[in-house]
Amino acid sequence: MRTLVVLALISSGCSKLLGISDPGGKGGPDAPKGDAGDSMDGSSDDLSPCTPPPGFATPVTYPLSGTPALMTTGDFNHDGKQDVAVALTTKILILHGDGSGKLGTPQELPFAATGVIGDDFNEDGFDDLILWTVGGSSVTLGAQDPQNAGTFLTEQPLPGPFSHLQQVKEGLLDGNAVPDVITQDEVELRVYTADRLFPGTFDKEDLIGMTGDRVIQLADFNNQGRDDIAFYATDGQVKIAPQVNGVMFGTPVGVASPATLSAAGFGHFDAGGTFELVVATPTGGTLFRQTAKGSLATFTQVAGTLADVTGSTLQIADVDGDGLDDIVVGAGIIRQASAGTFAPLAACPTKSSTLFRDLNNNGKPELLRIVGSTLEVRIQ
Repeated sequence: MRTLVVLALISSGCSKLLGISDPGGKGGPDAPKGDAGDSMDGSSDDLSPCTPPPGFATPVTYPLSGTPALMTTGDFNHDGKQDVAVALTTKILILHGDGSGKLGTPQELPFAATGVIGDDFNEDGFDDLILWTVGGSSVTLGAQDPQNAGTFLTEQPLPGPFSHLQQVKEGLLDGNAVPDVITQDEVELRVYTADRLFPGTFDKEDLIGMTGDRVIQLADFNNQGRDDIAFYATDGQVKIAPQVNGVMFGTPVGVASPATLSAAGFGHFDAGGTFELVVATPTGGTLFRQTAKGSLATFTQVAGTLADVTGSTLQIADVDGDGLDDIVVGAGIIRQASAGTFAPLAACPTKSSTLFRDLNNNGKPELLRIVGSTLEVRIQ
């Protein structure tokens, strides 16, 4: 039997998830999908200095010739090294990586966007860009030209219409290995799957939820090997739409009913392999635990609050590459020191554009922040 636990974040030393973990646990499933650069918040660009956990080097800054919004990573010149693409409203700026974590050789693309996701969306082995503008009316694919690596073909639109776009997220939504997307605008949440018969195009698929619902995360919540869709519904519940077969999604299941919700994310914070839902509210965070691995039955609320889990942004990420999920909020980083044990908040203001990505292939992610009109990179 699994018992409930209490989680409290204190100002010094480590805090502990108290309770009994499932002794039969084999470790959690794959980390939840979702790019921190998939959504936007209203926080200021002028972030104060960052004091990350130990292991991060002094920041290196790169000027951005425009108004930066969101960013993503990928291999955008097919040299086997990770690059960074930043949406600058009127264009995309790509900073090519050298494999050591340093960036250089800027490249501008004439794609107007404030949102961007990088991945191989047409199954040709070359990373591409999904582009959109928050408040806009189109989502497009900017495919890298496989005949001329590092150059991009003319944007191709996804079949709309879209009305005042809010965010786009990536996942494997039809059981195939080619990335798909879900779009959120003021009218609907809609699944678009990559068409394998006509690479570079997308098929318009299921509607999820109701008007006004907000996507939280895409992940395999029911342990079936396919991504499901978690969202915050207008009725105040966190719901999960399970993928049941190919592009078909089952009736959304209400898994938690937080009193208020500013931001939320799913991760793993014990040894049982279940998901935990972390909800940020103005007065502190609450934790909901999946009742059993793979179950979409109601998540059970854990007693206690997470004092530092507030604000309008929240990421679950393995910040230090130790295999344990950490919590990132607007005020900084709350590192999981061991299963269920958390270090104090490391003051490092972040936004939804902040990313943790391994640029030097050492198994530890770098910290990427947009600060004003510069990109700040801390190598780990």
